[in-house]
Amino acid sequence: MIVESFGNLEVATGSTDLDFNWNILASLVSPLLVIIGRFFKFTIAVIMTTFVNLVLYVPHYQLLIKKMVKVSLKEYTLAFF
Repeated sequence: MIVESFGNLEVATGSTDLDFNWNILASLVSPLLVIIGRFFKFTIAVIMTTFVNLVLYVPHYQLLIKKMVKVSLKEYTLAFF
């Protein structure tokens, strides 16, 4: 699976600093939106979590994947299915 080997790819390409910066960004954005969703209903919190993942998908590709592996967004997305 792609996600499981992503850490190995980071280490092999020497891009652990990019991942560190990405994790800081995602750690700031994700909880904020989940906390906002929490004030409504549990269902809204789940929807906000899904929304965060969808919103961060393309920036994650642009900032990490594209720099480590020369693959298009379409190819990267299709690799999951």
